[in-house]
This record gives sequence, structure tokens and C-alpha cells, in this order.
Amino acid sequence: GKYKLELWGAQGGDSTGKRSQGQPGKGGLGGYSKGILKLTKNEIIYVVVGEQGKPGNREDGVETEGSFPDGGGVVTGHMIGSESVPGTGGGSTSIRLSEDSNNYRIIVAGGGGGASGDSSNTNHGGCGGGLSGGNVWFGNEQLDQGAGTQIGSSPGTGHKSVGYAGTFGQGAKTNYRRRRDTGGGGGGGWYGGGSGAFGDDNACSSGGGGSGWVYTQQTFN
Repeated sequence: GKYKLELWGAQGGDSTGKRSQGQPGKGGLGGYSKGILKLTKNEIIYVVVGEQGKPGNREDGVETEGSFPDGGGVVTGHMIGSESVPGTGGGSTSIRLSEDSNNYRIIVAGGGGGASGDSSNTNHGGCGGGLSGGNVWFGNEQLDQGAGTQIGSSPGTGHKSVGYAGTFGQGAKTNYRRRRDTGGGGGGGWYGGGSGAFGDDNACSSGGGGSGWVYTQQTFN
């Protein structure tokens, strides 16, 4: 028979904690994908539901794992006098045909990026995809980088530092420097979103959203 598939990725994690100014950022919303799948009797499918992102641990230097199955994690850092923490990337939601692995995903909805731990600016996480996730926010503005796409990803940014690009099936984890605010984790997806870097002062970006994907003859080619 034929079955309509509708998937939603998970939201990225919010920023929390005491800040020098501004409001804490929110994790990017998850993406949406849909399609029609024809199945024969006794075919096996695997449904993997993304977990919502979460705020990082409040302690400086402590890692918080990204959300299931592929959200990017964070290592919390603080500027002196700040307790602002970043959010992890949200997990993607996918359906897999015949085998439970990234290479057998036939439809994906991307997870949202985690909010930045910037203690002076409000940087929301990039949304999940869709064909492309949302780019990172930095200094209260959305940049042209950080989103997961159909063919790759790019890193987020910080003041005089650069995060990591997401990879196939995995949102990027943040980098860390002691006594520096930390960016958000990348959302999971077909390609995961990039992560924000630490801020050489306190400026650091959110995480980018992961991309979605739908198996068609065109995307297969």
C-alpha cells in the first residue's frame, strides 16, 4: 500500500543563566518533511524520533551531549561574571527502510540549532529543514553560514574564532575556551548544522539548523 509520511524535527535547546544584558536566545524550531511511500507486505521500516535540545550544563568546562540521535553537543564556557549557557542542537526525525542506519534514511526532517550562550546578544538557533536549515545568528543578526544543506554544512562563528561544520547525519559540537562564552550546538539532519564558536570577548553565534531530505529519483541521482 501507499502511506503518507509526515515528519517534524526537534527544536534546539534554549540558552539560560544570568546575563550582562539582553534576553536569552531560543532554540531553533525543527523542520518539516513529507512524502508518499509505497510498501510491500513484511517490509521493515525504522522510525527515529528526534529529541528536543536542552540548555548546557551551568559549570564552566563541562560537556553536555547533543540530543538524540544527532544533535550537536556543547561545552559550556563563561565570561567572568556571566552564567549564560548555550543550548544543544535538536535531533532530526527520520524513517529508515530495511536497515537502521543513516545510509538507509528515506525521509528526514532537520533539527533546530541551539541558542548561543552569548551573555550580551540574543542569538536564536537556526531552524531545521526542509531543503536547508536556518543559518546561525551572531550579534543579533542572522548570517549567511552555518546551515545544513543537501550537500554539506558550514561552521558558525565567534569573535576571532570559528565553530565546526556539521557532517552527514550529525550536528556539530561547539569548541571551547576557558572564561569565554560558548556558541550553540548544530541541529541534526541529512547534513547537520554548524556550531557556534567561543567568543574571544563574549560574542558567539548560535548553532545552525540541520537539513531535511526526501528520497526521490532526483535526490537519489
